[in-house]
Amino acid sequence: MTRVRYWVLAGLIALVCAAMAVLLLRPGTSTDLSRTQGSTSGGDKVTIPAAAFDPHIIEISAGADHTLALGDDGRVFAWGNNTDGQLGDGTTIPRSQPIRVDTSGTPMDGAHITQVSAGDYYSLALAEDGRVFSWGGNGFGTLGDGTQHDRPQPVEVRTGGADITQIAAGPEHALALSRDGKLYGWGKGFEGRLGPAADFATTDPVSIPAPAPMTHVAASGNLSTALGGNGELYAWGVVLADRDSDYHILPVPEPTRIAPDLAGLARIIRVGDGYGTALLTDEGTLLEGTIRVSAELEDGEGGHTITGGSFDVDHSREFLDLAAGDQYTLRLAPSGHVSASGTDNLGGLGFATEERVRDPRTGIDEPTVIPDLENIAAIDAGVNHSVALTRTGSVLTWGVPTTYYRAEATGDKKHRPEVVEFPGEKTVTEVFFGEASAGEFSIDRRGGITARTPAHERGEADVRIVFEDGSQTVLAGAFTYTD
Repeated sequence: MTRVRYWVLAGLIALVCAAMAVLLLRPGTSTDLSRTQGSTSGGDKVTIPAAAFDPHIIEISAGADHTLALGDDGRVFAWGNNTDGQLGDGTTIPRSQPIRVDTSGTPMDGAHITQVSAGDYYSLALAEDGRVFSWGGNGFGTLGDGTQHDRPQPVEVRTGGADITQIAAGPEHALALSRDGKLYGWGKGFEGRLGPAADFATTDPVSIPAPAPMTHVAASGNLSTALGGNGELYAWGVVLADRDSDYHILPVPEPTRIAPDLAGLARIIRVGDGYGTALLTDEGTLLEGTIRVSAELEDGEGGHTITGGSFDVDHSREFLDLAAGDQYTLRLAPSGHVSASGTDNLGGLGFATEERVRDPRTGIDEPTVIPDLENIAAIDAGVNHSVALTRTGSVLTWGVPTTYYRAEATGDKKHRPEVVEFPGEKTVTEVFFGEASAGEFSIDRRGGITARTPAHERGEADVRIVFEDGSQTVLAGAFTYTD
């Protein structure tokens, strides 16, 4: 089982008093205490591994060649290409390792983030109070701040006070869903991606008319999609036409019901521009296929009226998640294993056969399990790089997002999933067993806390770690006093 590792200062102090212990988080290989029971008189030596109290990563999102990660404490990290400021650290310097998004002096300062979403060259974050923030490239108004100026630090999206509950960053346009099921969009609005009222570059969010309250949204390069209250699918933007149509593609300016007999969908996993859309049913089946629409010609006008839509299912498989790079696809099985198929030149598939080393263009037709990658909870992919989140909050990545910052990934190295190292600084001030303070404690070289148990009455006791910023981690019933 692979775990997140954190940077540690050289010469990390070994002994720290209860008043102040500087701890740079570096998880070990277990979240269990070194011992879980001891005497009521106290004095037992106990080590609490850093993995037991670190802020774990709970969400990942891959842009074209940058990646976002969200910690369970609401902190946002970013790494990769930064040409347009999409890492949010106030610079345009690319980063090979995660840095924390710099919110100081911005509207996002102090906000608790609950979701992140990466577009091609910009980033979005959703706060628990319903506000949306953005940073990075803004050529089509993808930041939704009323301008087309790039922003290397977060700005607030001008949603007009709407209580947003979900965000979706497409390559060049963004969607948001409010608590009451309304749709909003901004960015590149060409050919209906943002509804009938959008401009080519829509710098302020616009309301997208929907036939009913929606529950989920997703965006691709040319297409926008949403789910209705009964799991029905809607699509708008540039959509493939039916096979027997005189058209190849059709602009669809408003959300249109796709496949009336298709319902009970739980989530839109991925939206392809035409081919390659993946839908997860509420029974856990992954449907992979193509969204199409039909239309009637308007006599003498040269126009058309959309009359309906269909979803052509190519595959129906027992997978939980799907991510697609430029020429390859990853699929996540309920077992936590990831399978790859397709072709890539820069390692996005996650492994190399002898044949692929000789010729990287060699394809893999059927989903093939990536070796030594297990216990995975979520996956995502950029153009040529892949990222995975484990069930324990670790992040792994493979492939070569861009030569700007992964030039060292040559030969076979780029094909292997590697653990991502996150920076994490927290100052621990006190450790409690129940309501009794442990007094002095020390920090080991892996970031764990070693303390002596205080005297305590018989029974289970919570282990509570208090940090300088006032936050704390409680390990409920982690230690038992036996006699």
